Amino acid sequence: MLEAEFDQFAREYQEQHAASIRLSGENPDFFARYKIDDVAATLRRAGVKPRRILDFGAGVGN
Repeated sequence: MLEAEFDQFAREYQEQHAASIRLSGENPDFFARYKIDDVAATLRRAGVKPRRILDFGAGVGN
């Protein structure tokens, strides 16, 4: 897939995702941050303090 083609798919995905959560009053970045914070909190409760969390295979690779 050409980079320009991926960029088009990524833009369309972002637009569709934003539209699907619009009623929540939040944007996709809010939910991405929420997932990271939730995973980090779960790991901390288990005694693990991650330096990084990779959200693999989701969205457009932000």
